[in-house]
Amino acid sequence: LERNGVALEEIDLVNVNWSLSPSLMSGQVDAVIGAFRNFELNQMDIEGVKGRCFYLEEEGLPAYDELIYIANRDSMNKDVIRRFLQATELATQYIVNHPKESWEIFKSTAKELDDELNKRAWVDTLPRLALRPAALDAGRYARFEAFLKDAGLLNDTRSVDVFTVDVGADD
Repeated sequence: LERNGVALEEIDLVNVNWSLSPSLMSGQVDAVIGAFRNFELNQMDIEGVKGRCFYLEEEGLPAYDELIYIANRDSMNKDVIRRFLQATELATQYIVNHPKESWEIFKSTAKELDDELNKRAWVDTLPRLALRPAALDAGRYARFEAFLKDAGLLNDTRSVDVFTVDVGADD
């Protein structure tokens, strides 16, 4: 908002919970935050409603990871996490290398997945998959943490190694 000359006080915040597309399509709200890039616009398009996405990274928010595997540093089994992420990487490689075959496998797991929305979302998800899901970019985390501090959402920053574990690194 701020980068576009709009103050928070100039808008009305409406809690729509997870009903993002219906709230937009019905006119209950003019915009939402937290929409998935692969679903809401597709759902609206299927319903014949135009939408527009504002990409947060183009609006001043530093790049960040959407899905992070969380484990308790004190009780986690680093080898299990490492092998899980290796399997995730292999699965991602297969999905990216064989998008049609992997879609067929995915949709066969539940009848309700085989619809236009999920088919479109599948295609839109592929370029967003991390090809190296175990990779840890400490600089990226530090930049995001600094952004949160500058925005007044954190009091202090910490060393990235305090809140991350590089499961691929040697102990």
